[in-house]
Amino acid sequence: MTESVRPGFHHSPLEFVERVPLRYSSSPTTAALVELPSGVAEPIHEVLNLLWLWGSVANGKGQRSAWFDPAELRSMEEELLTSTLEEELSSALAVIVGELVRPNARTATLPQACAAAAEWAFAARAPATAIAFMELAALCRPRSGRLALIAGRTLKNHGKPREAEYWLRRSAKLSHWGKDWETLVLSESSLGMLYWSQGGTARAERHLFRAFRFAKRHHLEAEMGVVNHELFVVRVTSDRYDGVEAFAHAAFEHYLPNHPRLPHLAYDLAYYWLMRGYAHRAAPLLQKLVPHFTEPAQRVQVLSALARAAGAIGDYATFDTARRDARPILADPAIRATRAAALIDFGFGACNFQLWADAATFFSEAARAAEAAGQHDMLIRADTCLKSVALSENPDTPPRPQGVAAQQTDSEHLAAACLAVLAGWGNSTYLDPGVAAR
Repeated sequence: MTESVRPGFHHSPLEFVERVPLRYSSSPTTAALVELPSGVAEPIHEVLNLLWLWGSVANGKGQRSAWFDPAELRSMEEELLTSTLEEELSSALAVIVGELVRPNARTATLPQACAAAAEWAFAARAPATAIAFMELAALCRPRSGRLALIAGRTLKNHGKPREAEYWLRRSAKLSHWGKDWETLVLSESSLGMLYWSQGGTARAERHLFRAFRFAKRHHLEAEMGVVNHELFVVRVTSDRYDGVEAFAHAAFEHYLPNHPRLPHLAYDLAYYWLMRGYAHRAAPLLQKLVPHFTEPAQRVQVLSALARAAGAIGDYATFDTARRDARPILADPAIRATRAAALIDFGFGACNFQLWADAATFFSEAARAAEAAGQHDMLIRADTCLKSVALSENPDTPPRPQGVAAQQTDSEHLAAACLAVLAGWGNSTYLDPGVAAR
């Protein structure tokens, strides 16, 4: 063979990416028509179908001209701008239609408009509609690894693992070929956490270590923090504790001085220490974390962990305040996924004060919440705790491992460092409202 050029590689590698339209043999679901009221749902559904047609059916300028009449699209754009829809929604929909009239793949206008429409839909409690906007934005920009990542993460966070895996794997391929290392790292780490959520710990770690190698090679400090944080979570939930705090310490160092996920790391560390029997280390950190979590599903987790830690160290005032502050949140439908776990932690806190009736109430409510959410592991755990309470036995008895003194000193230093950083982010404190008023 005399030619120096390898045969079969005449095209860009991007040409060999699985064609997106294969996932879209039919138009999007009628989610908008189901989730939203009449008068609002119809124009949204029409725009979603236009996006699907643009990205999936009509490939190429020549074919698009046969499917789209610019005059009709301009008329639709004008109707949306003058409609009675909320301005935030009508503007986003009009921009989307306008971009289909005057497409420009070199700008981010279309994806930004889709994101704005999705944000409105999430706020309107129409998650399937919001997901459709994000997925169709990626469909219309089929070579964007970043949009594929956003679509994949949105689907992963809303219980669509199969669809999420498709977009995340596609994002990893596109970003690798396009040398977008930040997106590649985030795609690989998101894939890792997706597999972890499905019980595939070994597969998860393979993707996480791959993400870390690329982050380290390209000096992506924040991303190194994220991956170390996720490795910490995977190891802890797999009951593999040897050296696990090294991942947390590395994540903390990379997150400094003000990465937005630092409070999440501090919570995960505090809960890890709580499970391992070091409530004295967890309680101050959880108390400092309360003001940093305002979203109901997360806030109730912090309050319930604080109540459990306060019970373990005998601090009734903090336990009672956390329990009182959590009452209105526990009735919020938005915490469905975390309600059972939070109630179990409140039950543990009550057990530590031998409040057996209160503990039984918490565990009973946890069992009902777990059954409603289909969380069978939580249901079993709540039932087991109820049996212990019926015998006046405390089920909250985490083991305290015998650690080397130097390692414990390192842990105390890490806890103190987290407290110092969180204190520097604001002067808000967690106080009983009555005390604050006095």
